[in-house]
Amino acid sequence: SKQSVSLVNGTAALSLAMYISNIRAGDLVITQPLTFVATCNAIHHLGASPIFIDVSLNNLGLDPNSVIEYLENYAELDDKGNCILKKTKQKIKAIIPMHTFGHPVDLDKFKKICQDWKLILIEDTCESLGTKYRDKYLGTYGEFSTFSFYSSHQISSGEGGMVCCKSTEDYEILKSLRSHGWSRGLRDEKKIANK
Repeated sequence: SKQSVSLVNGTAALSLAMYISNIRAGDLVITQPLTFVATCNAIHHLGASPIFIDVSLNNLGLDPNSVIEYLENYAELDDKGNCILKKTKQKIKAIIPMHTFGHPVDLDKFKKICQDWKLILIEDTCESLGTKYRDKYLGTYGEFSTFSFYSSHQISSGEGGMVCCKSTEDYEILKSLRSHGWSRGLRDEKKIANK
């Protein structure tokens, strides 16, 4: 991704990627239980809740077939095109697969799931810097991707993180959010200040 914003850590990257994806209190986010606690901390920080779906034995990442089965059994699209949980009517907003130990999840299937169910794909690439899927780097498939530079990861700065995005507007907003809402000097300063 050409647009990336450095942050204090990978947890902040996950939080901002979800915040800019309009994930708020009461919303739901599909993710995997085999992940670092930061994924769930970021979800809970926004007042949302995780939906844990099992991992694939092939790559230890979120299993797309299990996600499809879950959505077909428990979710539906409402009349506004939102993916909602049938029982509670809560909105399911995003899918966050983690590429466990650098093993890519099946991103082709996840992109199709997100398209069919109107969900946002946020890649947790904190453990997979430099890994490719179909000759393309991980972190370039989702609307957002997150990285961590903590001491236990491939590239370390002791601490640090990064969020990448496809949209220039999202990039400008991320820069503002990183700086406590400061919008001075950004391309769409007035528009961003009003968000």
